[in-house]
Amino acid sequence: MLLKLFLFSATLFFINGCMDRQPEVRTSKVNNSEISYAKNIDVSVDEKTAEMNWNNFDNVKIDNEPTELLNFNNLTWANKEKNNIATWKKAYKYCTDLSNHGISNWRLPSQNELNYIRENRSIFSNISLNYYWSSDTKDIDNIPNAIAVNIKTGSADFDFQNNQNLFLCVGDKFVLSEIDQMALYKQRMEVLTNKLISKALEVEKPKFPKKPDTPIVPKAKNLIKGEFEKTAMFEDRVAVEKNNRLQIITSIEKQYTKDVKLYNSEIKRLTDEYNNKVAGNKNKINLITYESILKAYYLVYGIPYLDKILKYDADNEKFYTNIKSTKGGFEEKIEIIVPINEAEKFKENLSLLKINVIFTYKDKKLVLKKINIKNSEITYIATSTIRNYQDRAVSVAVNNGSLNLPATPLLSSSLAISSADYDIGEINYSKDPEIARLQKQKFELENRQRDKKQSLAKADLLRQQKLALEAQIALLEQTKGGVNDIPSLLKKSKAKKVDNTKWLFIVGIENYEYTDPVAFSANSAKEFKSVIEKRLGIPESNIRTLINRGATSSKIDYNLKDMLRRVKSGDTVYFYYSGHGIPVPAQDNEAYMLAQDMNPAYLTDERFKLQNIYKSLSNSKATKVIAFIDSCFSGGTDNQALIKGVAATRVKPKSVTFDTSKMIVISAGSGTQYSNKYDEKGNRLFSYYVMRGLIENNSNTQRLYDYVKSNVQEKSYEMGASYEQVPIYDGNIGLEL
Repeated sequence: MLLKLFLFSATLFFINGCMDRQPEVRTSKVNNSEISYAKNIDVSVDEKTAEMNWNNFDNVKIDNEPTELLNFNNLTWANKEKNNIATWKKAYKYCTDLSNHGISNWRLPSQNELNYIRENRSIFSNISLNYYWSSDTKDIDNIPNAIAVNIKTGSADFDFQNNQNLFLCVGDKFVLSEIDQMALYKQRMEVLTNKLISKALEVEKPKFPKKPDTPIVPKAKNLIKGEFEKTAMFEDRVAVEKNNRLQIITSIEKQYTKDVKLYNSEIKRLTDEYNNKVAGNKNKINLITYESILKAYYLVYGIPYLDKILKYDADNEKFYTNIKSTKGGFEEKIEIIVPINEAEKFKENLSLLKINVIFTYKDKKLVLKKINIKNSEITYIATSTIRNYQDRAVSVAVNNGSLNLPATPLLSSSLAISSADYDIGEINYSKDPEIARLQKQKFELENRQRDKKQSLAKADLLRQQKLALEAQIALLEQTKGGVNDIPSLLKKSKAKKVDNTKWLFIVGIENYEYTDPVAFSANSAKEFKSVIEKRLGIPESNIRTLINRGATSSKIDYNLKDMLRRVKSGDTVYFYYSGHGIPVPAQDNEAYMLAQDMNPAYLTDERFKLQNIYKSLSNSKATKVIAFIDSCFSGGTDNQALIKGVAATRVKPKSVTFDTSKMIVISAGSGTQYSNKYDEKGNRLFSYYVMRGLIENNSNTQRLYDYVKSNVQEKSYEMGASYEQVPIYDGNIGLEL
């Protein structure tokens, strides 16, 4: 909020007289106190918040609640129009004909209900202090009348129904969906946080004293020489009068000078006092922001707590439950990694657990960063999930009898696999040596099975051995977690009906001609195609996939233009890029996508400026454009710099613009971060969780982004401080996938 400058000035006017010195009346130099919000701050909310004993902030006004409908006193009030004015019958018909948001029983409010408005009119943004029609009617002398209530005074008077008065409509309380309620609670918290910050930063305007009045010089006398007065005597009389007048003017001047000095002194004191308070608040902005978020969370959500229903997945050593709040509106499905030897104690001490919900506040927005759960001296990290874990009752009946096991050969534990053995043709072995050994043996069995000359008995034996190996591999993969599970998860997921209005453009570059590789980019690009094609129903004919040497500058340029010229109004374009992103210092850190045959030291091809790529997408005929960019454009990847001469420094790229109403870009991280690989899963970290999010049915960009951000951020923290990666988005976060 910009506080106006208080400016004072003075001009002195003298009639029939003058002053030799005109003292300057000081102007008040009050600094502009535009609110300066903290740029980025983390706030941890726990049960101690409740001890601060704040006053309740009910009925926080949100600017974009549905059609300006306002829930109050268990009713819905149409709060949109300020000057609805009509006769009683027209007002009655207007209200009874309403059908907003499926709310029934729209009508004129009663006299008592209008009194509720008068007593709480501060929460109604468009109320006027005048007479409003009520639903209460009465015939007086056979003339239809109705009670009109004065919102300012509270007086209720009968008025002819043919007269005109203001009116409001009231209906049954509207109920939002659970998702809309959650979004509204979050918005209320953000609005309240920003209002509290603004209020804390406000400084009362100084009350300046009245400016000294401009002195009025007395009118000079008009002396006339008498008929019988000698000239010398007249001149003496004029000299005396001049001297008297000079003394009067001098006295006025001295008094005015004194008044101005006192005034300026007071102005300076008040101005300095005000500016010091403003500066003091700005110096305390982080503390003010921190306290405002804590207060807003408590007032909107209450106190966070852990749901009493905990389900434990012993195989993966995870608890599944919900984080909730005492006032509702906040609920997150979470999974908590708790070692099996600590799980029983964890559940027994449920009432003693300390919950910390940590938000990041940036650009006046709140984002859930992580949730910590403390049990005695141990802190467990909870992560958001959309998985609904179901307990599976496992029982085994042991009967008499004999086991008929396949003749599976014992597996030697002495087999050593070199790094070159991990990749044979299109086979990608696990990085875990024990799993890789079994995978290699399975691959060899499959080759032997292809021998058509083998006997049926031998073929059956090999099949049984292969099944046994697959079971062992699956068990190890589940235990160690070091496997790319995207293919298996995708296989279990449901395919969406093919939609010919959807288009997909994929670029994945792992091996560059002139610079370092980007580990797993090719694999992530291939798997991303499979995932999004199945889960979003994109026809094969509408997909362009360019990987490694297929992603040269000329091929990317030609194929992108060729696809976009085929796109029609109403279509959706999905764009995926995994590779190097380079800011060019000589071009004010202009960001470039790096094609496979481009040299990062010599970037001049403007077709691959990030600005131009985004512009071509948003300027297409597509109604929606959704881009996934697995590159941070910081001049490096996997914690290694690519730009010559910058060592491991992270370069912040120049920002880009596009049509944010139709397009959203979800990127791997901010401009000063590196995009990480995910060794255990054989993928890029960002791409892996985008694919997981698509498989797990995140139906819109908001839910998908929240899922990806939470998981990527948490996993990068585990890698170390220098690997921090927080996905970001720019554009319309409300787009449906």
